Formats: sequence, C-alpha cells, structure tokens
Amino acid sequence: SAVSTGLADRGVGALAVALAPVAEDAKRLPWGKERPWRVETHLRVGADGLIELDLHDLSVPLAVRAVETVLAEAPACGGATLITGRGRHSGGVSRLREAVFGVLEARGVAHAGTSAGRVRVVWD
Repeated sequence: SAVSTGLADRGVGALAVALAPVAEDAKRLPWGKERPWRVETHLRVGADGLIELDLHDLSVPLAVRAVETVLAEAPACGGATLITGRGRHSGGVSRLREAVFGVLEARGVAHAGTSAGRVRVVWD
C-alpha cells in the first residue's frame, strides 16, 4: 500500500546511513573489489513495500552486523526481507541463512523463510 511504501521509503534513508560502516568494512573482504557490497546496490524497497537487504557479498560476521542494524534501525517499516542466498557457493548450505536465523532466534524476532534464499522478518 502507499502508506507502507512511505514508511519503508523513510526507513531506507536512515538505514542506509546506519549500514555505511558495514559497507566500508566490506571493502576489505578478499572479494571486495570484484564483488563489492554497497548500500546503493544491496538495499531497496521491495514490491511489497518492505525493505529488502541483500546479504550476498558479505562475510557471515558482516551479514550478522547488517541484520542487527536492520533490527535496530528499521522497526517503523514493519518488516524486512533479508536475502541470504541458497548456499550454492557453500556446498548447498547457506551459511548466511543459518547466521541470520541465529540472530533472529536469539532476539526472539518472528520470521519465515519465504523461499530458499529469502527470510521475511516482521515486527510490530
């Protein structure tokens, strides 16, 4: 809806600023030059009006920081979709997905795997 899209739009600006340190640290990853993780390319508003954060190209520790940042900075948006991937580069097990579920479960945040490579997070 237009209202939820407006909330997500407002949340993206603040979230982009909050994620800037993650993007800066991602530049130092071994693959940071070939596959850079940038807020401009990995954070967007989805068709459903929720924030989408693509965690591809982050290490597991940086992905955890990014998820913790989303949880701290974007509650006004009502939820987010976290794109973890399916684990094609990790032997079929998404280490990012496992780490994201660990963070969400430790914080008691409701979530659902909407597909093999996406996790939807909803909060009040």
